Amino acid sequence: MAPARAPSCHASHACSTVDRAFVAADPSMDKQELYVATSRSRGETTIYATPEIQAAREEIAPGDPYLRGGIPHIAEAAERDRAQRAAHEVAQRTELRELPGEELASRRAELAARASAEQSGEERRQHAERWAERQGKNLDYTIDRREAAEAAPRKVRREALPQAEAMERHNRESYEQAREELREAPPIRHEARAELSNADLVLAERRLAEITAIKLAPPDYITRELGERPSDPGPRRSWEKGVTEIEGFRREHGIKDPEHALGNERSGEHELSRDLARQRLRERQVELQGIQERSASRDMGHSLEIGF
Repeated sequence: MAPARAPSCHASHACSTVDRAFVAADPSMDKQELYVATSRSRGETTIYATPEIQAAREEIAPGDPYLRGGIPHIAEAAERDRAQRAAHEVAQRTELRELPGEELASRRAELAARASAEQSGEERRQHAERWAERQGKNLDYTIDRREAAEAAPRKVRREALPQAEAMERHNRESYEQAREELREAPPIRHEARAELSNADLVLAERRLAEITAIKLAPPDYITRELGERPSDPGPRRSWEKGVTEIEGFRREHGIKDPEHALGNERSGEHELSRDLARQRLRERQVELQGIQERSASRDMGHSLEIGF
């Protein structure tokens, strides 16, 4: 293994040959990815790794004595096991699947609030990082100006140096303030967003199961609007889209009315969205009627041809 500067990429981009493989490794890889990448050759495997990026600005701060090269990063990646994380996600989804519908919806609402806070915290930290980087560049520029003024002839130095030093002091203060903001920024977290994603997955599974059951055994409010489930594939696809649209509206507005597809229209609730849903439903009905008429016309023409 030889550390070298090379573009960082995922292990799945490893170049596989019969006798030799090349792997461009990055610090975020885990041992599963490294195994896949390094097991693609029968003979020699060469690993190229990028050096660690140092967050501190070496021009204005001491260098990190623990700065690592490519080989320590590869060793760390070889010990990093994400199988546990995958198992945690499976266990989390299993736990969520066991929750009743209302409890799962309540859990999702709580997770959505926490996920929003996580997103806001991440944006705050990213803003603080960009601001600190910008102030660091400004400080670099003023340090260069001050050093240039110190090296200038006496007459120029007498006038330029005080200005350069004042500008450097100002930018150094701004940089220190930016660094303080960065230190106070919350750490980036993903736990709530990850669980929210799993909750959405479980909800999507339930909705798919519900929609499938309704399509196979449509309730009266469906057949009243769309008719029975067509046997022909063409009109059946349009009919199933109509079912999905109706159920999406009912789920979004919490409608449980067993008689009316879009709920009781006399209630006045959700009036605007119900008008739009009713318009889409009429379009779907017209589409279904057109498909059925065309299908019937083709069948009649085919029968006439056979009889002739």
